[in-house]
Amino acid sequence: MTSPALPPIRWRSLLTLLAITAAVAIGIQFVDAINDNSIRNAISLIAIGVAFVGSLIWLYRTLAPRVVASNRWASRGVAAAISLSLLMLPVVLFRIRGFSGEIIPQIEFRFAGPREFRAEPVVYVEEDDLAVAGAVDFPQFLGPERDGAIARRDFAIPPETLPKPLWRIEVGEGWSGFAVAGGRCVTLEQRGDEECVVCYRLRDGELLWIHREIARHENPLGGIGPRSTPTIHEGRVYTQGATGIVHCFDLRTGESVWRVDLLQIAGWTQQESERQISWGRSGSPLILEGLCVLPLGGPESLVEGKEIDGVRYRGRGLIALSAADGQIRWVGGDDQISYASAMRMTLAGQDQLVIVNEKSVSGHSIDDGETLWTTRWPGQSNGGANCASAIQVDDSAFVVGKAYGTGSAVFEVTHDESDGWSVRDRWKRPGVLKTKFSHTSVLGDHGFGLSDGTLECVDLTTGKRAWAQPRGARYGHGQSLLVEDLLLIQAESGEIAIVEARTDRFEPRLVAPGLTSKTWNVPAIAGRFLLVRNDVEAIAYELPAR
Repeated sequence: MTSPALPPIRWRSLLTLLAITAAVAIGIQFVDAINDNSIRNAISLIAIGVAFVGSLIWLYRTLAPRVVASNRWASRGVAAAISLSLLMLPVVLFRIRGFSGEIIPQIEFRFAGPREFRAEPVVYVEEDDLAVAGAVDFPQFLGPERDGAIARRDFAIPPETLPKPLWRIEVGEGWSGFAVAGGRCVTLEQRGDEECVVCYRLRDGELLWIHREIARHENPLGGIGPRSTPTIHEGRVYTQGATGIVHCFDLRTGESVWRVDLLQIAGWTQQESERQISWGRSGSPLILEGLCVLPLGGPESLVEGKEIDGVRYRGRGLIALSAADGQIRWVGGDDQISYASAMRMTLAGQDQLVIVNEKSVSGHSIDDGETLWTTRWPGQSNGGANCASAIQVDDSAFVVGKAYGTGSAVFEVTHDESDGWSVRDRWKRPGVLKTKFSHTSVLGDHGFGLSDGTLECVDLTTGKRAWAQPRGARYGHGQSLLVEDLLLIQAESGEIAIVEARTDRFEPRLVAPGLTSKTWNVPAIAGRFLLVRNDVEAIAYELPAR
């Protein structure tokens, strides 16, 4: 008795599937109507997933009648086992460590060894040991003026590549940057279940002190650990963790001066907070006029004007604590918070606080938090989030941007005695300065920023693009700083680039290896010292003198 004829192998069906999904995955990248790279990439990943699963189904259907030809059920079982093994093999060997700013999975080997941190401080450090020639303070988020622009450049462009690092160390997870002052550099790290404030010696990376707090934030898309950058002011360090714990430390000793829990003030649990603010509290402390100002967030009941401990709450958007002892001075602003930090600006002749909220931008009195003005800036803190802070453009205007197809706008703020405060947009353009995690740096009437991962220069008077870097040279969702006449770029993939701050063309001067994995952290440039870090390691460079 002859065996039944086997069905032909249907190569055409497999090739057709692969051709269609490849066409979708590649072609979607060139659809200009989709004004967001993360959406393009999400569609590409879905197409790749369809191709992978479809190929396994094709394999099963091809093997099922062939493996054990004499027994149909055994043959199907073997075919299913082979297909499922191929499906599970990547899961067994690898894991998704996180996602890039454009929703591309970051894959790592599942059985990687444990990480090693500098866990114990040095025994004693003389103050003279902390002095570093050529160092200048970089005391807070986005630099001395908190605007991503440093007026004076002390370093020269390295001739070929970056110099050998002064030090390179493993650090805990998180997207915090470094604040630098007095030969010390301070950052926040997640080490297991402990959220840590860590102070290193600038010269050699030695651990000077560490404060540990049982707290942890984790999100599949946003990653693990704290997001904000410390602020150093008059010998003290101010920090906010990803779960809303605010600390003040003595910079020299690391001794805690005061501690405040913003979730406790708001009346929220961590779970309630993260349902609204999914990617962790990211506001970096702003110190001014004896106040420590931060986004607060909370339920709508805070907007109703209740009074707690003698302080009348004017909202939930901002909180001002005493920089000396952490006591609440005022609470103001009706809108839910975003991931932006508060900024100080003088607009229409008045010194004020400007904050990008979940669905608006607002200006507030420094004295009591009263809302002076507000303008619509749509967003959703657990969706198309506002992350970039407002950056001042001139005496009456600021620029603010975001991704998700929104782009940037320049808003002008005016005030007169009869009509009060008013805000109008000078321009809004969805296609320029789509600063997802980064900020626009202002030089004269032009702005420079990473627009959905592409470095751009835009005329801030008109909103028209002056230039954009070529598609093949994109820096991704990293960070940038303007240092006098140069742009210092921390690429998302870890490289460090230097670009001339020209308004007529893209002029790169250096691209050099740096960190070795995804980097969303803002770099610090303290005179000639460049400090970069991500959620794995930190590096310090001493750049050549100018």
